[in-house]
Amino acid sequence: MKHVCCVAIVVSLCVEHMQVADVPDGLTLQHGYWVRSAAFSPDGKKVVTASIDGTACIWDAETGQKLHTLVGHEINVYSASFSPDGNKIVTAGNGTVRTWDAESGKELHVLEKREDWIKAEITAAFSPDGKKIIAQSYKIVQIWDADSGKELEGLEMSKPVRDTLFVIFSPDSRKIVTTSNDSFYSSDVDGKLQETKQHSVHIFDADSGKRLQTLKGHADWVGTAAFSSDGKKIVAASDDGTAHIWDTDSGDNLQTLRGLTGCVLYAAFLPDNKKVITAGNDGIIRIWDADSGKQLQSLEMQRPVWIRLFPEKNNLESVTLSPDGKKIAVAQLNRTVEVVDIESGSIIQTFAGHTGSFWSVAFSPDGKRIVTANSDNTARIWTLAP
Repeated sequence: MKHVCCVAIVVSLCVEHMQVADVPDGLTLQHGYWVRSAAFSPDGKKVVTASIDGTACIWDAETGQKLHTLVGHEINVYSASFSPDGNKIVTAGNGTVRTWDAESGKELHVLEKREDWIKAEITAAFSPDGKKIIAQSYKIVQIWDADSGKELEGLEMSKPVRDTLFVIFSPDSRKIVTTSNDSFYSSDVDGKLQETKQHSVHIFDADSGKRLQTLKGHADWVGTAAFSSDGKKIVAASDDGTAHIWDTDSGDNLQTLRGLTGCVLYAAFLPDNKKVITAGNDGIIRIWDADSGKQLQSLEMQRPVWIRLFPEKNNLESVTLSPDGKKIAVAQLNRTVEVVDIESGSIIQTFAGHTGSFWSVAFSPDGKRIVTANSDNTARIWTLAP
């Protein structure tokens, strides 16, 4: 099996301490074991958390009061997120994907019970239009109708592959991108089977499941990918030390972002689609011109960044963009989260209080708060200074 990329990133503008405010504690949301994910509702009034204690919980984002405990998975809930309208929640873990009413906490559907998923890490999410749910484990991708809970069959992407690392819908919900290590077998001269791996990005039609494009060019694992906000481009980050930008329709490789050392663990477009941000284990967060591929800026933190990439869990982003694309939140190996202004490169706030390793970091929809999920059995909600 491929090595686990467990790295310390040092995130040259050299980052200036414009206003470092160590904010104690944060609003604490307590679970019985590791909290694997935490996310705000679309209106920012609630937070949903997923925990290895076998539950997901809905919380009041202002007071931290627990509103509902979602029970049914029994063990290991790996992901939980709201539907785009905020009315439903999807959770994944313990061999099942389940949907819930976000107001009452009532279970709506048990979408799947797979024996091969019981020990696998599963993540699930709604499509941007809220009509579909997609779930991904190590080898299987499945899609359901979000209202009926009926599985959409006949999808090419549902066929097992060696390593499916990441899945995402396009902004208009019409396409799905997966990253995977596809395996091909052929016989050598002695008749023995030889395995050849291909590190690919695939584009599928979300309705028919038909494979539209296979994007090749990476020489190592492709751990994450992101669409531009208009859906016309895709950027993918790879352990081969590059990020590639492709045209979604033609599959043409528009740019290869080079000059990084080691794994590239995160890549995303800024909201204007003119720039791309990457983070890698060379210790640098970089900003690139999306059209020319030219590096515009680099941000070097004074302390290491905690970024981990597991094959079984591909959505572990400890660098995340604010909704307006003006800030990044960086989860640190020293158990703090620092918020950096992208334009100036200055650290504008530091949050401290967690005692374990970070699993996820997310902004609220208005960009004024951050929620973190941590192995210290808590999630915490932090408020940014005005």
